[in-house]
Amino acid sequence: MTEILAGLCLLVGTIALYLASPNQRLRETLLPWARWAGWAFLVVGQVMLWTIMGTATAVFTSLTAAMLLWSVIPLAVAWQRGEKAKK
Repeated sequence: MTEILAGLCLLVGTIALYLASPNQRLRETLLPWARWAGWAFLVVGQVMLWTIMGTATAVFTSLTAAMLLWSVIPLAVAWQRGEKAKK
């Protein structure tokens, strides 16, 4: 159960940090509060991973998950906008 909650915290944290970025294309306006919320969720997810894994493994897992999600989110947004443009 802790693994799932940690994964959800990492997911929400990376999405929130993406929404706080000036380069995001999901929304027209930035969400300035999302930066703090994103960092908070990432820290909570990291602490949850520390409870079930070793320190190095938890850090590696959280950074790998964040990099994966930060790579997939912009691609998904671009794909979604491309589908809308075709219609």
